[in-house]
Amino acid sequence: MSLLATEEQVDEFVSNVNKHVVDDPVLIPDILEITPEMLDFIPLTVRSSDDVRRRVGSLIDKLVSAGYYEGTYAPKLTLTAKETFERKRGNCLAFTSMFVALARAAGIDAQFQIVPDAVSYDGENGILQNQQHVNVLVQEVDSRLHGRYIVIDFNTLQADNRSARVISDERATALFLNNLGIDFLMEDDYVNAFSHIRTAIDVDPSNPALWVNLGTYHLMQDDLESAKLANLHALRLDDQNTAALSSLQIVYSRLGNTELANQLRSRISILRGQNPYYHFALAQLASDRKQHRETLVHLERVLSMRKDDPRIFELMAHSQTQLGDYTSARKNLRRALIRAKTEKDKSRYQERLAELAI
Repeated sequence: MSLLATEEQVDEFVSNVNKHVVDDPVLIPDILEITPEMLDFIPLTVRSSDDVRRRVGSLIDKLVSAGYYEGTYAPKLTLTAKETFERKRGNCLAFTSMFVALARAAGIDAQFQIVPDAVSYDGENGILQNQQHVNVLVQEVDSRLHGRYIVIDFNTLQADNRSARVISDERATALFLNNLGIDFLMEDDYVNAFSHIRTAIDVDPSNPALWVNLGTYHLMQDDLESAKLANLHALRLDDQNTAALSSLQIVYSRLGNTELANQLRSRISILRGQNPYYHFALAQLASDRKQHRETLVHLERVLSMRKDDPRIFELMAHSQTQLGDYTSARKNLRRALIRAKTEKDKSRYQERLAELAI
């Protein structure tokens, strides 16, 4: 597939982009800054126990009892560890930063972990978003040879950690800057959007998602040539990046190259068809529109790829209840209950089963 640009053109675009960081400086934040109040918050058991799993559990228990879990997840709120601790709200990156900062202060080896292709549904705007979801990985120090680890996740859809990988603090910082850049972009503040996305690229130039978002900026400015080159570079970093392919499909459609746009559309369809997150997001979208039979079709696609997340069965039970199929709904709530990992989820599924038994 020819994408109508030479390697030299892409290289020139990349090298020229670098100069804008000097022109549009953005202060690089310390997303893991920790305060005396945060240090005082850490329970003694987290510092003193020899059992890593027990120490992590004690920190989680303290956070739960202090109100850091119930109704605090805000997908658009990107904050530093300090800000998240103070406000008790934030998205997955914000809460992950806070947990990593607290854990490290207590001597726990906590790392940022990224989960690729985590597509989510934005109920406020009714759109699908391709996000880089992050969570916490704690390797049990005394069990490295056996690969034992603990994952702490703050998202509403449990991540498939089989494809997850540890990332550096620098990449997490770049994601922080990128998120702010996208927020500015959605507010039509193009100056701040560009400077934040460009600074994110300066911090972590090998992350294709940042180049895709730079391409989105240029696309919104109707600079199709720059949008094309930014996404082509993203594809050099990740040749299966569906977001880059989608942006290129838009670019070539606007340029009138229908044949190439159609080729890209077909390639995107194949890649998305293999992504359970994408189909779960489509199921959420259909459910929000009260298209419950369509919801079930998408969830069957999800189940052909993974069966470990109780929220799949929870959403399936909801649609079946709306369609009057109470027998199937009870069956799927029991399947969700078996897979539930928190007492809160177990309690919710049990309550719903009790309601359907009436």
